[in-house]
Amino acid sequence: MASTRQKQQRANKAKFKLNEPSKKIPGDLMRKSVRVDLKRKPEIARRMRLNQLLLIHDPENVEKNLAQIEADDLPVLQRIATEGPLSGNEPILRRNAIAVLSQFPTPETLNILTDLARYGEDVYVRGAALTALADTGVALALPVITEGFTTKEPVEINRAKEALRRIGASLGGGRIREALVKERRETVRSHAKVVLNELEGKGRPKRRRRRPTAED
Repeated sequence: MASTRQKQQRANKAKFKLNEPSKKIPGDLMRKSVRVDLKRKPEIARRMRLNQLLLIHDPENVEKNLAQIEADDLPVLQRIATEGPLSGNEPILRRNAIAVLSQFPTPETLNILTDLARYGEDVYVRGAALTALADTGVALALPVITEGFTTKEPVEINRAKEALRRIGASLGGGRIREALVKERRETVRSHAKVVLNELEGKGRPKRRRRRPTAED
């Protein structure tokens, strides 16, 4: 017979067994692993497929992988883009999901990108959302992009400038000027003017003339 001490040791070990039934089942306390047929779980299969496509670090395969993402993937893609740090996902997964959302500029997608650009937890998430908004080419994104100039974070300001350049190249400098007509914040106007000058060819640095050398 087992001693009282042995019974106590077995009881203590049982406390730390995870996800196990409290009552004994035939065979032992351990459940057997079950293989799930992903054809019967389409959402799980879609999520696994998107994870594989989005978890890319090699620039050569980025376009190839992202081109395989379709409109039917949008709900899961939106979910990935809004999953915060507590999800445990790699940051590249979320940033790539945010970037791909620009290909599907539905009202819901624009709302998600706007919220991420304004309230994302760090400059990298907010910056990725600003770039994605610019890549949608939708004029409604202009006020959200210029709000990026109100921050004190240099990284975020630079991302907002790049976003304004992108959408300005698509819509034209005139649309940016229209959006700034009622803008009263000097910081926003100042940064936007720099981008406008670049788009219109006024802000490009002049080439310095090469000095003659002895070989000339």
